[in-house]
Amino acid sequence: MLGNNHVEAASASSASIATEDDSFREIASATVVATTVTAAAQSPAGLRVLDAEACKARSGGMAKHAAVPSQESTMPVAMILMVLDDVRFPSASKARKAVRGQLVRLNGCATVSTDRAGVGDIITWGERLLPGFHPRGRAASFSIPVLFEDDDWAVVHKPAGPPMYAASEGGHSRPSFSVLSALSHALRAPRPDGSEPLPRPQPVHRLDRRTEGLLCVAKSRRAIIALSASFAARTVRKEYRCIVVGAPVGTAGTVDARLDGRTARTTWRVLDTVAHAAGERPPLTLLAVWPHTGRTHQIRRHCAEALGCPIVGEDFPWRYDPNDSNREPTSSRPRALFSRKFYLCAVGLSIPDPVTGVMREFALPEPPKFAQLLRRHGANNEHEDEPSMEPTAGMV
Repeated sequence: MLGNNHVEAASASSASIATEDDSFREIASATVVATTVTAAAQSPAGLRVLDAEACKARSGGMAKHAAVPSQESTMPVAMILMVLDDVRFPSASKARKAVRGQLVRLNGCATVSTDRAGVGDIITWGERLLPGFHPRGRAASFSIPVLFEDDDWAVVHKPAGPPMYAASEGGHSRPSFSVLSALSHALRAPRPDGSEPLPRPQPVHRLDRRTEGLLCVAKSRRAIIALSASFAARTVRKEYRCIVVGAPVGTAGTVDARLDGRTARTTWRVLDTVAHAAGERPPLTLLAVWPHTGRTHQIRRHCAEALGCPIVGEDFPWRYDPNDSNREPTSSRPRALFSRKFYLCAVGLSIPDPVTGVMREFALPEPPKFAQLLRRHGANNEHEDEPSMEPTAGMV
């Protein structure tokens, strides 16, 4: 409960909206005074914090805050919140959750769990106008460049490495190291204009963990319905670039080879073939690839199985089904082919706008590692860096 002995000024206005974040609505604001810091330090949660910091200081840690509170001392923002509003923040976990959820401002700025407040600091707490659409937990250790964004959808550049979704148990992933988690940090919350914003950004399709490139993301209900319909109707066109080991027969073609009992079709064209300078290794071939269907590992499997030219860095994950009791042991799995890096990138995307229906096109240049690999392999051939979207109907 707000008390006069702990605050200098407070406002319960719920109509004011922060100027820097129009999805945040202020509930109350208070200026910290000396008695506020003292009460926070003498609370059970505050005493535990001070004891932990004292132990850390004695062991040579970085925390060297005073054990006895004074007007110059500070306390974690979460501890201060418990004193300022013990109804909304009855426990330290509730207060810390509000801080992590970006529902607290310290002197007008967003806070993190390590921030501390002292006499004269202004703490503001509030709520989200769009519950759920805000960064959750710790920020990802990687960035996601945004090529296009409005209130309904976005197109981003997924980096190679992070998986689309965090592994449910075990595996290589952790919650903060996933594209789904990072999107909430990379994209802004949509305005509540009747478009039914989603609780969090939702990718409309997937890219493999080791694949980088263009990724389409929905931010509203009408967008995810329209974009999903476009993929289902195969009115979306996607272009990939990849470097494969070996040289396919011919300079262009279309692969029609069923995958896991389902039809799968991929069009490909040779852009460059580079022979090894010493002649000790097979040639490397740069391909432009357009998938007509969206089967799991489709491009990778068609390159390796139909063309006989696996992608550089391939580790053949489809050969090791975790649900197959007869699968080969982990120790017998091959290492990444030719390179630890994976040379597959989604460089082109042509898709109808989910609101206007107008066809939108997006493009990325080839990653620098592509030209570097070809140059190291022994050739200085130049090739076009910009993706060439071919008007082949029905590509997805």
